[in-house]
Amino acid sequence: MKIKRVRTNDGTDTIFNEKFGETYHSYTGAYEEALRKFTLPTQIQDFAETQNTIKILDVCFGLGYNSSVFAEIVTQINPKIKIKITGLENDSWILEQISQTEFPTENWQLFQTMQNFEIHSKNLDLKIFIADARKTLTNLSEKFDFVLFDPFSPKSCPELWEENLLEKITKVSKKGTKLTTYSCNKKFRKSLENLGWKTSDVKGVGRKSPSTLAEFSPQKSE
Repeated sequence: MKIKRVRTNDGTDTIFNEKFGETYHSYTGAYEEALRKFTLPTQIQDFAETQNTIKILDVCFGLGYNSSVFAEIVTQINPKIKIKITGLENDSWILEQISQTEFPTENWQLFQTMQNFEIHSKNLDLKIFIADARKTLTNLSEKFDFVLFDPFSPKSCPELWEENLLEKITKVSKKGTKLTTYSCNKKFRKSLENLGWKTSDVKGVGRKSPSTLAEFSPQKSE
């Protein structure tokens, strides 16, 4: 595949995907998007200060920016916390671009030098499953604290926004699990609400439309 790198407005790079006709990140800024759409809306401060371990599910891992920024902010809050990230990605090609991409987080060298799509360090354990997320989710058994949900748009990749996939995410979530995504698609939000999630707006970054924060709030404890 021909690589087309795109410099975003905050000076960080993203890549244009020819198949879906979209970049992996907003032109407004790849770092800014990871921070303001996927990390800060979770209000991670209280959780990180009081927990020894945090488990993150990164759906459509891509270049890893969302996980990198999330892990950096968590570590800044609590340097002793253990961060466990499970990444789901169907395209090994984009993962191979990580080593050739610069990104302004302190942990980025770990991402660039990962072996066999895994990282095992003092604070960070990361494992990426290279397969269709719909299949991988069926085989996961642990419960996650946070879900970073970042497929291509509902228009370009509708199968990853459908309720049957969200049901699988719900099964690996617990009461209080928070999900962040850049989209405010009405059908997507309705599907989450049908499954017991409460959704709310997050102020948009570089566009008028808001992004979404969802918290799993089932009638009965999971």
